[in-house]
Amino acid sequence: LKADLKQVIELVMRSRVLSDYYFSMPFQDALHYFEVRVQISTFDEVLIMIRDMTERVVMEKKLRELVDKDTLTHLYNRRYFEAELEQLDQRNIENLAILLLDIDGLKFVNDTLGHLMGDQVIVSASQVISRSFQAMGIVSRVGGDEFAVIIKHHNPENIEMVLKKMNKHLECLNELPDATFKVSLSYGYSYHAAGLVNTGFLFQEADNNMYQNKLLKESSVRNTLVKTLMKALEAKDYITEGHTSRMDTLATLIGRLSLATAAALF
Repeated sequence: LKADLKQVIELVMRSRVLSDYYFSMPFQDALHYFEVRVQISTFDEVLIMIRDMTERVVMEKKLRELVDKDTLTHLYNRRYFEAELEQLDQRNIENLAILLLDIDGLKFVNDTLGHLMGDQVIVSASQVISRSFQAMGIVSRVGGDEFAVIIKHHNPENIEMVLKKMNKHLECLNELPDATFKVSLSYGYSYHAAGLVNTGFLFQEADNNMYQNKLLKESSVRNTLVKTLMKALEAKDYITEGHTSRMDTLATLIGRLSLATAAALF
């Protein structure tokens, strides 16, 4: 700090022009921010004015978070994600990837168990994604059930390795005793090795790969969702315990009876 301030003073003495200098320092278990203004008077005196900027800087950070962050997950929002893509577009870049992830069956959860449970699923998924990829790039929530990661300086082998770790985190999360709903994620990514990058094309390719992944496991995910939600509905109220399975049996019997009646009539 002293060395930096000395350089600023020497610069002002040579140029005789007002100069600003900013620094931060810990004080009472918090980081405080200061502005230093150095100028030279008509009597060749060096005047140093120090102003505490902590309140202003903290407020600016909070306002920036409101603009750039998603209120539910505290990840970056779509606006920030698109701004980052725009900055990267048509630039000469090596090892750039876009990863898209989608929560399987979220609409089903919202319609069956309510939006509060849906929000819990979104938060759980965001925590797993953030824990896995935050060190590799910019993690954003770009839709109701969609997330995106801009990954720089990593090759596909590294991405695949982290995706495997993410799936293991999901398995651990789903095996917890209080896990009402098993979180499942579909994902796909696109990779740009070198040269001028077209971020629009890269995003579209990642989106296509993500939906292919979703289609491949759609039937198994749907079966898991139905079983999980049936258990959740039964556990919700002991009076209705077994109601869903009884309704399933009745619906099957009615269907078979209808088919038998139709066959007898014709």
